[in-house]
Amino acid sequence: MKIIKFIFFLFIFINLSAQSPQSMTFQSIVRDAQNVLISNNSVGIQITIIQGSPTGPHVYMETHLSNTNANGLCTIEIGTGNILSGQFDNIDWGNGPYYLRTEIDPDGGTLYTIQGTNKLLSVPYSLYSKNSESAVNVVNDQVNDADHDPSNELQNWSNLPGIPLGFADGIDNVDDWDHDPSNELQALSFTNDTLLLSNGGFVYLGAYAIDSINDADHDPSNELQALSLTNDTLLLSNGGFVYLGAYAIDSINDADHDPSNELQALSLTNDTLLLSNGGFVYLGAYAIDSINDADHDPNNELQAISLTNDTLLLSNGGFVYLGSYAIDSINDADHDPSNELQDWTNLPGIPSGFIDGIDNVDDADNDPNNEIELPTNANVGDIMEFNGNAWVPVPLPSPSGPGTVMYIYKGQTCPSGWNTHQINVNIFGGADVDACWTDNPCTVMYIYDGQTCPTGWTHQSIGVAIMNGSTLPVDACFKCY
Repeated sequence: MKIIKFIFFLFIFINLSAQSPQSMTFQSIVRDAQNVLISNNSVGIQITIIQGSPTGPHVYMETHLSNTNANGLCTIEIGTGNILSGQFDNIDWGNGPYYLRTEIDPDGGTLYTIQGTNKLLSVPYSLYSKNSESAVNVVNDQVNDADHDPSNELQNWSNLPGIPLGFADGIDNVDDWDHDPSNELQALSFTNDTLLLSNGGFVYLGAYAIDSINDADHDPSNELQALSLTNDTLLLSNGGFVYLGAYAIDSINDADHDPSNELQALSLTNDTLLLSNGGFVYLGAYAIDSINDADHDPNNELQAISLTNDTLLLSNGGFVYLGSYAIDSINDADHDPSNELQDWTNLPGIPSGFIDGIDNVDDADNDPNNEIELPTNANVGDIMEFNGNAWVPVPLPSPSGPGTVMYIYKGQTCPSGWNTHQINVNIFGGADVDACWTDNPCTVMYIYDGQTCPTGWTHQSIGVAIMNGSTLPVDACFKCY
């Protein structure tokens, strides 16, 4: 269906002829959906006058068949058409408000596709007074008008105080510098592409290529439009478009518009290399493995190795039988099967005492009361003796002499409580030394650099060779009493 839009302006006149019915003049400019005038064409019009509200009762309805002019303007006289209902002369204009509904068929028929409803803001005096005042009202104010209030009657300009002389000349009666009715000020307005004067004149600007857009010019052919991209088609908001597929332009936001070189996701499934858009390469024919390691050779993959009895196994199925190489299956320090631990009873040449159930110890007798024992309460460096009941430490003899001396590398710090005697030369043929001394009885022992002192001894770090011209670095251990 062709969609038509129109802009209408309502001008009301009163036909004062005694032989013609009262009427109102209606004018409308008709355009199609592309804003093109419907010029020099017949149009069907239906007029409805509604009382009270836009959805109120219909008091009058008529139809007209009119013609548009070169500017798309059509004119009819409301009240003179083909009456469908009501009587125009009997409308009580004082019992408003009233609304005017217009319906137009741009093809000249009665299939009305355009509709608009507007409130009648004013009614001509002659129409209003015809039905609004009874004979009683005329008696009250002596004036045949819309009411019987004598305080709001129209007056002659000449009877009003302070009115300029020109107001009473019967020509324009306007308070301006002259009495010429043809040059009065009018309100100017702009609706779409039509310039309007308040007294009814208008100029259609469309014929002059003047647009209705608030921009830098009045050219309707260069208006800004919104640009969008849908798949491979470039769209303009007013309906223009360009299909980009024919130009091999892709719809991907990347560095070019070539659809044949888009990035794809690469993945590996077993021995097949896959592209996200469907391409793939079977790698099995190229001896490429699917293992994430340093190469793609499937023949050298890492395998788990295990030992079961005398057989060495690989996780992928290879194995080596070790029994023929005299390799034992015992988890010990070697793979010699001839020196494994055995039960005494199975060894040849074992004294009979070993199986007499007494001591079963390989010593000179089978007396269980004189077997060798180790103390359980000793510390490393202790000298222990058995007192008949238990192992006890042997007290170290107190050193003789006035005190103890320990040599360190020159510049090092002596232990806490010891005194320092600077020497600064290699008196023993090694590194330069200083001496640490104390009056307390202590025992000093030199060990290899980095070794651990016995429990209960204090470590003194030296780290160089200071003894007897040796090149071995030493540390010292000391214990005081």
